[in-house]
Amino acid sequence: MAPADIPLAKYILEDSHSLQISDLVVGNKYNNKQIATAFKCSLMGGMRRSKKTNSLVLIAKHNNPLYDDQWTEDGILNYTGMGKVGDQTLEGNQNITLATSKESGIHVYLFESYQDNHYYFDGEVEIAGDVYTTNELDQNQNMRTVFKFPLRLKNTNSKLLIDIQDVENSEKEKRRSIRKFSQKEMKEKIKSIVSSGSSREVKAIYRERNSMISEYTKKRANGVCDLCRKPAPFKDKNGNPYLEEHHVVTLASAGPDKIYNTVAICPNCHRRIHVLNRKSDIDKLQKVILKYLLDDHDIENIENFKKLFSK
Repeated sequence: MAPADIPLAKYILEDSHSLQISDLVVGNKYNNKQIATAFKCSLMGGMRRSKKTNSLVLIAKHNNPLYDDQWTEDGILNYTGMGKVGDQTLEGNQNITLATSKESGIHVYLFESYQDNHYYFDGEVEIAGDVYTTNELDQNQNMRTVFKFPLRLKNTNSKLLIDIQDVENSEKEKRRSIRKFSQKEMKEKIKSIVSSGSSREVKAIYRERNSMISEYTKKRANGVCDLCRKPAPFKDKNGNPYLEEHHVVTLASAGPDKIYNTVAICPNCHRRIHVLNRKSDIDKLQKVILKYLLDDHDIENIENFKKLFSK
């Protein structure tokens, strides 16, 4: 038993020697050792099978752009299968374990990580639809087929509150990795994005932005503000032209986090837009986006652009 003067949640985090699955509290953070102790599974890996507890532990690492596990607004996590290089398969690994978990009666548990060795516990999840495949870049930046598993929380009564600092630090980590991609590689990665951004409850509602889309938008501008057409006013610590991503139809107005709604503008123009909200600026930015899409012969996003701005 936990001592009377120590809150149960704090005690669970500190004592990992006798930790059981039933001791885990949704929303608390755990480390690899604690997870391995409770589930009697491996210390490593994104999918950890345990026959002793008839369970499969899933780790969604949000600070790793290789596995872009995305929540949808209706509460579905499209979880990426295992395999870092080449086409993923459903045979001889834990992908088939997850795919058949309902039929086999295996309990599946989800943890989300925004920094190494810190994992928020979401609780038990289940397959919520058909497993599907999509194309994404592998660890060597080659296109390959990956499996996506739509997952749903079995208990939606307990809320996962995320420290906003974790989210912000995670995005910074992803951006550092993403900047190494070429514009073409970013475009290929964007094709696999199925969510237009989701809301996670932190200290307030935080609308997650996709780092790949943000960095692609800035690289597409080639160091020149999409509004005033002047070079970026300075370079950041990494030597990159400093421009800021802006959504023409804002996220607060339910605008999509997509490349047909984003521009890269200098800080001065960004502040001006939010302060003045002039129609002439919005119209100009729409034309800039359309030109990018036309130059890129991006038929799909041209259609999406027309639907968005014809409303």
